[in-house]
Amino acid sequence: MATGTPIRRSSGRTCTTCYSRENHQWLHYAGHVNAPSPAPGEYVLRKVQVMGLIALASMFVPASLFAQRPTRRPPPGIAGCYKLTLGEWSRPLGVNARYHAIPSTVRLDSARAIRGGWRALPDISYPTPNRLRGTPSWTAPRDTIEIMWSNGFQSTTVRLGRRGTRELRGSAIVWSDANEFGTDLPRARVTARRTACGP
Repeated sequence: MATGTPIRRSSGRTCTTCYSRENHQWLHYAGHVNAPSPAPGEYVLRKVQVMGLIALASMFVPASLFAQRPTRRPPPGIAGCYKLTLGEWSRPLGVNARYHAIPSTVRLDSARAIRGGWRALPDISYPTPNRLRGTPSWTAPRDTIEIMWSNGFQSTTVRLGRRGTRELRGSAIVWSDANEFGTDLPRARVTARRTACGP
C-alpha cells in the first residue's frame, strides 16, 4: 500500500497517520479532533461545583481519616484577622441569603483543619446547625487565599489575591446542592483588611 493511503480499520474509522502494527504504517483517525477547552466562566462553575460536591461527600467520611494527614504550617504572613467588606451580590440570594451571610471579621488560624487547610473563625450563623465538621477553613493555593464556609448543602467561597499585606481583594461565590442558580452563580466583590485580633 502506498504511503499516505487511508486504511479502513474494523471499527469503520479511517486512519492516515497513526501507527498500525498490522500494516507497519502510521495511521490517523479521520475526523478525530480534541474536545474544545471550556470557557473561563464554565471552568469557574465546574470548580465551584466540584468543591461543593466534595464538601457534601465529606459529610459521610469519618473525620479520623483526615486527622491522620501530616501537619503543615500555613505560608508565612497570612494567618491573622481580617475585616471583610462584602459588595452587592450579582443576583438575589432569595431564601438562602442567611446561609451565605459571611462574618464581618474572620480569623485565619494556623491550626490544621480536620478536612485539609487551616481553621477559619467564626462560622456563619446558619438557620440550622452546621453538620459539616472541619469548616470553615482556608487554604493558600498558588497566589491566592481561599476561605470556605459550608454546611454540606450551601457553601460560600471567598477567593482573595495575595498581592498585599494590609489589604486583599477578591470575590465571593456561592454554591447550592439544589443548583437553583444554574450556571449564573451569585458573586460579590470582597475586600479584606488586616485588623487586630480580639481576645
